[in-house]
Amino acid sequence: MLLALLEPTAMLRELEMAGDLTGRLALLMEVKGLPFTAVWDFSCLQQNVPIGYAFMDDIRTYKRNVLPYR
Repeated sequence: MLLALLEPTAMLRELEMAGDLTGRLALLMEVKGLPFTAVWDFSCLQQNVPIGYAFMDDIRTYKRNVLPYR
């Protein structure tokens, strides 16, 4: 029940309407890991890796700047 209350439904709808299915999938995977993400986030902080959904910014930049030239 708590997981359903925490689900970012509005953001998922926005991503789907915008056609950003990669972002939607990434957000869904992030939500699935809610119980143990605090430990993973700490590990990412130690390695200077983006935390949580923030990695999508790097992916979008890559898709915009690299993939069109392949």
